[in-house]
Amino acid sequence: SITPERAWWDLAFYHLKVRVKPDDSTISGSNTIRYRVLKPGQTMQVDLQRPLRIVRVEQDGETLRVRRDGNAYFVTLTKVQQLGRSESITVQYAGKPRAAKLPPWDGGFVWSRDKGGRWFIATACQGLGASAWWPCKDHMYDEPDSMAISVTVPEGLMDVSNGKLRRVTTNPDRTR
Repeated sequence: SITPERAWWDLAFYHLKVRVKPDDSTISGSNTIRYRVLKPGQTMQVDLQRPLRIVRVEQDGETLRVRRDGNAYFVTLTKVQQLGRSESITVQYAGKPRAAKLPPWDGGFVWSRDKGGRWFIATACQGLGASAWWPCKDHMYDEPDSMAISVTVPEGLMDVSNGKLRRVTTNPDRTR
C-alpha cells in the first residue's frame, strides 16, 4: 500500500551496487536512493524481503536509526526534509536471498550450474518484487527516472543486466 512513509517522497534515481557470491549463495551491497521531497516527512519506508537484512543506512555521512516491521524498514531521517529538495540515502544490505523454488512463477534467486559445472545465477522477481534481492521502494506507483546497476561477480562469470554496459573492471580479489 501507499503508506505515509512512502507518500512524502518521489523516487528519482537508484544506484544499486551488489556483490554476488555463488559459493555460499549470498549477496551484499548498497543502494543509493535519490528522491525529491513532496511534503514534510522524517520517516522513510524502504522495502527488503527476508532473509536479507539492512546493515546500515546513511544520509550525508550520518548513520540513521532503522526499525524493521516484516519486509519494511522504517528509516528515521535526522536532516530536515525540505519541500522540493533533492536528497539521497545509502542503504547497505547483505544476506542469503530467498531461493526460487519454481522460477519464474515462484520468485527469488536461481543458483544453478550448467552441465560443465559453471554457475548460472538469475533473479525471478516479477510477482514477488525487486525487494526480494535489493532494498527499494517496492511499489509500482513510483519508479525511478533512471538507474545505475553495478554488479560484482567472481572471475569467469558475466553479469547481464538491464541498460547499457559502461565498463568491466577486473579487481585484485579475482572479481569483475
